[in-house]
Amino acid sequence: MIGGRFEALLEVEENDLQHLTSEFSKGMDEIAMEVLGKARTRKQPWMTQGILDACDRRRELKARKFKDSDTEKEYRNANIMVSKEIRKAKEAFLEQICQEIEQGFEGNNSKKTFDTIKQLNREKCARQSVIEDKNDNLFTESSMIQERWTEYVKELYRYPIQTSPEIIKEPLKMLTLTSQEEK
Repeated sequence: MIGGRFEALLEVEENDLQHLTSEFSKGMDEIAMEVLGKARTRKQPWMTQGILDACDRRRELKARKFKDSDTEKEYRNANIMVSKEIRKAKEAFLEQICQEIEQGFEGNNSKKTFDTIKQLNREKCARQSVIEDKNDNLFTESSMIQERWTEYVKELYRYPIQTSPEIIKEPLKMLTLTSQEEK
């Protein structure tokens, strides 16, 4: 069925095969960059493609700004321009959001209005290490948390534990590290 179509590949040495695959990968990457462009992530909803392009230009100028004074002046001007464009775009975005809120109030669409307000006021809050004791009292101090965990494990296993602060502190460090990574 194949009829010897892949016979030429059997004659290729392994080093040549690796070279061919690396060249193929490079070629595909170059073509994808030309056709699709670089993937851009917008962290803020008001950032436009023009602003992102200006940021790229500013980044290129920043890398070369110490080579001569003209490039440094060009970088300063690009930095000022990017800052102004971001300010204008943010102001236009907020103005649009405010108009949507007003239209929601005028049209008696309270769900849309409050969803839009919620979008504006969304705040990320940091996680805190809080634990309750048997009487539902909250502990936030690390020493009290360590004592509560020790007490909990003693009750859980009904086995006397020789407390070593290093053993208990390690899971607490891991908890704080994971909560910081989630930010």
